[in-house]
Amino acid sequence: MCDGNLNFVAGYSGTTPNAKNAWCGLDSAYPIDESELVTSEEEVIWGGPLIFHFGHFITEAFHRLWYLVDNSNDERRVVFVKTDPWSIKPWVWTFFELFGLDKSRIILLETPTRFKAVIVPDQSVYIDRQYNNRYMRPYRRILERLQPIEGSGKIFLSRSKDLLTTAPMMNLNYFEEFYQNHGYKIVYPEQLSLDEQIKIVGGADEIVTFYGSLSHWALFCKPGTKFTSLTRIDTPLSKQCLIEQATGVDPYTVNISMNFMHCVQGGGVFLLGPTESWRRYVYDRFNEKVDDDWQITTDMFEEYVERWCRFTAPPKEIKYRHATLKNLWSKVNALEFQVKNGRPTLCCQAHIAVNGWLPYVPENKTAGTEDNARDLQAFRLKFYEPYYDVNYAVYYPTEGWTSEVSNGRTAGMAGIAKPIYGLKIRLTSAPSDQDVAYRVHDCDGRWSRWVRNGEPLISTAKLNAFQAKLVRSDEKLGDEDDHTTQRRDFEQRRPEPRRNDPEEQRRRARYF
Repeated sequence: MCDGNLNFVAGYSGTTPNAKNAWCGLDSAYPIDESELVTSEEEVIWGGPLIFHFGHFITEAFHRLWYLVDNSNDERRVVFVKTDPWSIKPWVWTFFELFGLDKSRIILLETPTRFKAVIVPDQSVYIDRQYNNRYMRPYRRILERLQPIEGSGKIFLSRSKDLLTTAPMMNLNYFEEFYQNHGYKIVYPEQLSLDEQIKIVGGADEIVTFYGSLSHWALFCKPGTKFTSLTRIDTPLSKQCLIEQATGVDPYTVNISMNFMHCVQGGGVFLLGPTESWRRYVYDRFNEKVDDDWQITTDMFEEYVERWCRFTAPPKEIKYRHATLKNLWSKVNALEFQVKNGRPTLCCQAHIAVNGWLPYVPENKTAGTEDNARDLQAFRLKFYEPYYDVNYAVYYPTEGWTSEVSNGRTAGMAGIAKPIYGLKIRLTSAPSDQDVAYRVHDCDGRWSRWVRNGEPLISTAKLNAFQAKLVRSDEKLGDEDDHTTQRRDFEQRRPEPRRNDPEEQRRRARYF
């Protein structure tokens, strides 16, 4: 917007007056031959730039419309200019209608035009820095016209899966299920009309949503609403802090980002999960403790890396191997364990029918599968870094026990379709206060009890999975079994069975 001499007067700035700034800013004029100007004898009101990105639109497009709230009898038309290449969206006109500004009163300029006179209201917000007391007036007017649905209660504003293609958020279901179990109604805004969305938000007592355009719905909240923003990146948005202050909501900001690949708020692939920030929030807000056993699974890791590759580079440039992703995930998991526990993890790897070798898993996690159609054919054990020596052997009904192998070597027969019926594991070079504990799962759907240090475990059915972990020698193992579908007591026989007598071995070993 320029004066009669074509000197720049007003545009739009996101930071401070007259500052060079963001892509949606108008902070200078460009020269033009006056002969190219379209002339109009109309007096108009300067509305500023129209930004067709939803989040930027609802936070910034109303920055001068407070004037129409304060001067409701002024019927002059409002002039906007288009600042981006996107086509105008239908919801733009809907928002203006909800505000009370009919489409016929809007001029969307695409050609330099000289008007008889232009009213220039003050810019009420510099979205990244400051606002004045006029900023909230247009939003309050919309709420007054719509009459919010009081008693909307507790709602979780989420995203349906079909809208997660441009900025995928992985593990969304974890948070939806958590809030649903705590009495929140899951709402997908894009499935509702704009007036329905505003009515629900305006009448809610508590709202939870993700940082970004969804969190800007705080503009339509009543003061005092408990408003929780879950961040998908490590850095909060300054504009969201400004919005929450302007609206008077009671804000929570919770970092749920578990990203380890580059991303920005405006785009990327986001890996979400129960971070330390989330754990503190849940304890503070709900007086609950988050399950410490939650971890990023191998499949989750692979999907995250694959999506990130596809998002970042053209498909023809993506070159990776599925096995490479699995190996990378095993290393990440092992390093995380070592940082947390101050020692290397005991890594377990299983070879099962159909699938072959699975990725290494850290101790106390299941190596293999509880799928009855995929029996265990071989396995390996080792510490991620040199620590103690771990020795192990397998049992076959006809041959008996195999010779022990150690530290990452293969026990069993990979790829020969010869299932394992028993195993035993022991430590050497370990101090007397350290034991290795282990248990097995068979194709009859049963977990054995935990045993330790070389005690044989033999099943009457083929094995398909096992778990192993390092424990203190005085630590009681108990059942410690969250997955048991059926359990039978073992018969313990301490003496080692004779290698050349399989029937004697089976009789004297632990059975289940």
